[in-house]
Amino acid sequence: MKFGTAFFSIFSGWVLALGMANSAEAQATVGPNLLQSGWAAREVFAQNYLAATGQVLGAEFVGLSAQVDASSGEHVVRVWIGDSANSIVGQELRCSATCNLGAALPSQAYSHPQRRVSEALLKETVQAAADEFKRKIAPLEQLTTVKLWVRGAYVYYRMEWVKPGAGTQTSFMACDQHGAHVDCHRQTRAGAGEF
Repeated sequence: MKFGTAFFSIFSGWVLALGMANSAEAQATVGPNLLQSGWAAREVFAQNYLAATGQVLGAEFVGLSAQVDASSGEHVVRVWIGDSANSIVGQELRCSATCNLGAALPSQAYSHPQRRVSEALLKETVQAAADEFKRKIAPLEQLTTVKLWVRGAYVYYRMEWVKPGAGTQTSFMACDQHGAHVDCHRQTRAGAGEF
């Protein structure tokens, strides 16, 4: 049995046993924008992953996507991890004041190379991408969809927002380590390996 299949079998059973509720320890504060909600959801996922498997979430993390649910205003986040070198599995979380576990997402084909980004660097890219977006593109509150994924030494971002009078716009960024700090560069298209 593949790791992801075994994990989600155990993880789903564990979630059902808890009645789909997060424990007090498995909560993270949700921020006012999708980038903060995405990271909060990842933290909740990581805490539940640790409780279900006894392992700290690390190199298995492939990426996440987050979007605003237009009917409820909640942020819907999907966290993806590798269950083999050629496939990923995910978990949906819904975030308002806190993030709550939702449905397990089925395995899908996706080839991902070995990650070379540390947890600290990954977290730093969230703030760096937010700073770059609000400094050069638009207010963070205008974000409607965010996707981030890790590919080798880079963390890539796809961000969609509504520009008044012009409709939905899309921006791309690539973030990596430059000396002692993280740098995010705007790009004209998605980075390698978007899922």
